[in-house]
Amino acid sequence: MLAANKFELEELSKKLETILIKEKACMYPNLIFDAGDFTSLQESALVSLLKRDDIQMEEGKIWEYTIHQNKENFLTLKNTLQQCLPHIRYFHIPGDDIWNKVEPYKKILDKQLWKNPELPTRIKEPFSTIISDEHAAEVSSWIDHKIPTYSSTNCPYEFRMLLRGSIDGFNPLMWDNTTSGAYKETKDSFIFSLRNDYQNKRGSNFGGSALHMHSTSFNFTMDNKSFCSNYSFYEKQIGTTTKKFSKSIRTPPRILLFFNLYIYPLSSFLSSSIRYHNLLKMALKFFDTLSQNFTKLLNDKDDYNVIIEVEDKKKFTAHSNVLKCRSPYFRKELDTINPNENNVKTIIKPKISAQILDIILKYIYGGFINLENVESRIIFDLMLTANEFKFEELSKKLETILIEDKASWLKSHFSFVYHSIFLNNNFKDLENFCNDIVAKYPNLIFDSDDFTSLQESALVSLLKRDDIQMEEGKIWEYTIKYIYGGFINLENVESRIIFDLMLTANEFKFEELSKKLETILIEDKASWLKSHFSFVYHSIFLNNNFKDLENFCNDIVAKYPNLIFDSDDFTSLQESALVSLLKRDDIQMEEGKIWEYTIKWGISQNPTLPTNLEEWNKENFLTLKITLQQCLPYIRFFHISGDDILDKVKPYKKILDKQLWEDLMQQFISSDRPIKSVILPARSVLIPELPTRVKEPFSTIISDEHAAEISSWIDRKTTAYPSTNYSYEFQLILRGSKDGFSPPTFWNMCHGHTGTVVIIKVKGTDEILGGYNPLMWDNTKNDNTYTYMHTNDSFIFSLKNGNIQNSILSRVSSPQYALVYYGKSYQNSYGPNFGGGSLYMYSSVSNFTTNNESYSNYSGHYEKQIRTTNRFSIVDYEVFKVNKKTT
Repeated sequence: MLAANKFELEELSKKLETILIKEKACMYPNLIFDAGDFTSLQESALVSLLKRDDIQMEEGKIWEYTIHQNKENFLTLKNTLQQCLPHIRYFHIPGDDIWNKVEPYKKILDKQLWKNPELPTRIKEPFSTIISDEHAAEVSSWIDHKIPTYSSTNCPYEFRMLLRGSIDGFNPLMWDNTTSGAYKETKDSFIFSLRNDYQNKRGSNFGGSALHMHSTSFNFTMDNKSFCSNYSFYEKQIGTTTKKFSKSIRTPPRILLFFNLYIYPLSSFLSSSIRYHNLLKMALKFFDTLSQNFTKLLNDKDDYNVIIEVEDKKKFTAHSNVLKCRSPYFRKELDTINPNENNVKTIIKPKISAQILDIILKYIYGGFINLENVESRIIFDLMLTANEFKFEELSKKLETILIEDKASWLKSHFSFVYHSIFLNNNFKDLENFCNDIVAKYPNLIFDSDDFTSLQESALVSLLKRDDIQMEEGKIWEYTIKYIYGGFINLENVESRIIFDLMLTANEFKFEELSKKLETILIEDKASWLKSHFSFVYHSIFLNNNFKDLENFCNDIVAKYPNLIFDSDDFTSLQESALVSLLKRDDIQMEEGKIWEYTIKWGISQNPTLPTNLEEWNKENFLTLKITLQQCLPYIRFFHISGDDILDKVKPYKKILDKQLWEDLMQQFISSDRPIKSVILPARSVLIPELPTRVKEPFSTIISDEHAAEISSWIDRKTTAYPSTNYSYEFQLILRGSKDGFSPPTFWNMCHGHTGTVVIIKVKGTDEILGGYNPLMWDNTKNDNTYTYMHTNDSFIFSLKNGNIQNSILSRVSSPQYALVYYGKSYQNSYGPNFGGGSLYMYSSVSNFTTNNESYSNYSGHYEKQIRTTNRFSIVDYEVFKVNKKTT
C-alpha cells in the first residue's frame, strides 16, 4: 500500500487501505502495544488509537503503554505526550491503577484535570459472537475435569480469539495444515454440544467422524459436508442426527476458535497458516484501468520501436515487447527482422486493411474490441487476421458472433466463406455450420464454378457426412472431377509458367498432366525452349521423366553442340545429361574436342584437384576416373586423331584402363593387328544435300528499312543506314501473337535482357509505335511500388508506314524519368512504360489487344508527342534484343 501511494497508484493504494481496515486491527491491540518496535510508533498513530472508543484493553494498561513509550523527565514527557493525554479515560482507570500507575507521573497532568469533562467509557466488545461467559466457564470446567462447572465470573481460563469465520473466511485452509492427514494422540480432547447454540475440505476433525468440519467448495457454510456421528473414538454422539450439516441445519454459520495461552502456544497457526492463506484469496484486479493505460500507450508516438505497414502503405506504430508478449506470431516475425538505424523494425502486411489492424492493435493493447456498426465482412476478415496472428481467444469469439448474429451474411456469401475457412483447420464451428447447410443443399458447392479449387480438407469433411442429400453416384462423379480438376485453361499463359507447371505436375506424380504439358511445349513453344535453351536443358535432367524433351533438346545439341559445351554453366550440367549426349552418334564435333569437354566437366566436379597437372598424384587421377566412370565408355577413343591422343589423352592415360591404352598405341603402330578393347563406331558427320533455306522475316511488323532506321537512331546517326547494311542484329525475344498479350508475359520474358526495342502495331491504323531501352528489364522490384529508371539514351518513335508518311523520333528529355519499372502487383496490368505517360502498354483485363487502354501523350519527359490521339489497342507487338553485328 505504501509503495502504491509513493508511485501515485491511487486506485491500488485505496483498495489495499480498505482491505487493511477490514482486518479490524483495533480488535487486537496487543499487535501494536506488545510489538518490539512499539516505542518507534509515530505520534499520530498513537493518538489515532487513543481516540478510539473500542480498544479492547483496560484503561490502566493503555496508560502504562503510553507512559512507557517516553521515559524522559516530567516536563519533556508532558510536552511529548501533549497530543495523547487528552484522550486517556482517567475516570475509568481502577483505583489501584490510579495509585500504582498514574500517581508516579502526576506532574505531567494538569492541576485542573479533575474538573475536565469526563470522557466516555471505552466500549468493550464481547470476546465471542457465539458463546457466552457461561459457556466459556462450562468448557473450562471440562478442560479441568471439574464437576460442577465454574461460575461465569470466576473462569480460570482466558479465551483469546485466533480466528473468526465471519472475519477471516470459511476456507478449510485456515485450519493449521501442518497436522493434515495424520491422527494425533491425546487423552485430554473432547467434543461437546452447548446449550442454545451449536457450533474447504476437512477442517478440524475429532475422532475421525465423531465431529469434523468438511467442505468440497472451500466454504464450511455450504454443501452439507460437515459431520457428526456416534463414532467409537468418543464416548457418545453429540448431535441428534448423523446427517452431514452446514448452515441450513446447525446455527450460526460462524467459526470461533479459542485456546488457552497458558497451556500451549499455537503462534505458527496464526502467523503462517491463517494469514498466508487469507492473502491468497485477496487477489485484486484492476483490468479496466490497465486497459485504459495500455490503450494510451498505443497512441504514444515517442517510444515506439515497431512500424506496421498495411494496405495503401498506411503505417501504425507499436512496441515490440507488447507485441511479443501478446502474440507468438509477432514474436517470431520480429525475431527475423533487422532494425533500421533508429532501432525501429518494420513489418509489412500489404493484404491487411488499416481498419482491421487498428482493431487488432486496440485488442492487443486494451483487451477490448468495439464491433458496433462494423459490417459483417470486416468481422469475418478480422477473424481470419486474428487467426493468422495466433489470437485464439479473439478468433474463437468472432467465429461465435458470426454464427450467432451474422448467419444471414454467411449464407449470402457462402462460397467465399466456405473456401476461406478451410485454408486451415482452426474454424471448426464455422466448418460445421457450413457443412450442415451443404449437406442439405450440396449443389451450393458441387455445382459452383470454383468447386475444383476447393481445399481437400473441405471435400473430405463433406464426404465423411452421412446426411448429404445427393445420390452416391453423383458424389463419386464430383469427386473424380475434383481430383482431375476438370480442365486446365492455358490461354494467355506464358511459356515459362507452362514449363514450371510441367515440373510441378511431375513432382506431384500427375503423369498425365506432366506428359501433356511436355507435348505442348515441344509442339507449340519450341521458340521459347530454344531462346531459354540452357535453363531448360539443365532443368529437365534433374530427373529422368522428360524423355521427349530430352530427345528434343539433344537433337538440337547434336547439331549445335556449342550451345551446351560452350555455355557458362556447362560444368554444372547433370551427369545424366552429359552421358545422354555422349551416347549420341551424331554429335557434330570432333572427338578430340568432346574428350576435352568431358575432362573439363570431370575436373570441375572436384574443385580440390590441383590446377597444375604436373602436381597430380595417384589419388588425384583415381578421383577423376571415378567421377567420369559413366562417361568414359562412350568416348570414341579409336576415332581421335593421333595428335590429339598424344596432346590431349596421354596426359590423362592413368584414368584409362591399361588394356585400352595398350590397344590405342598398337592401333597407331600396327593398325592391322587385332585389339581386345571395344571399338565404338565413329560419330556420323551430317553433310546433307539441303535445299536453299527460305529466310523467314525477322519481324511480322517491321521491315529491314525500319530496322536500319532504328539502328541509326541508336547510334545517333543523322542519316539512316541502308536496309542491306545496318549495324545491329534484331533478335526476337517476344511476339504477342505467339507468346500471349498478358502484361506478366512481357515482364517475365524480357527480364534480364538489356538493349531492347519494343515494336507496337496499333489496331485500326497503319501506325507502328515503339521505344528503345538500353537498360536491363527487371521484374523483381518491390511489390506495390514502381520505380523511375535513369538513362540518357532511350527514345520513342512512330515509324513511316502506309498512310504514315514520315517517321517521328522523340529522345528522352528528362533522363531521371526515362522509364518506369513496376513491382509484382502492377505487373498484372502494366507492360513497358516510357516516361510515365509518353508511351506505355496497359490492360486491366490482361490482354493488350482489347479496351483501348494503352496510351501515348506528351508527358514532358520525351522531346515530342509521337501520335495525335491518346488511347489505343494493339494488333500485335514484338520485343527485340539488338546486338551489335561483328562483321
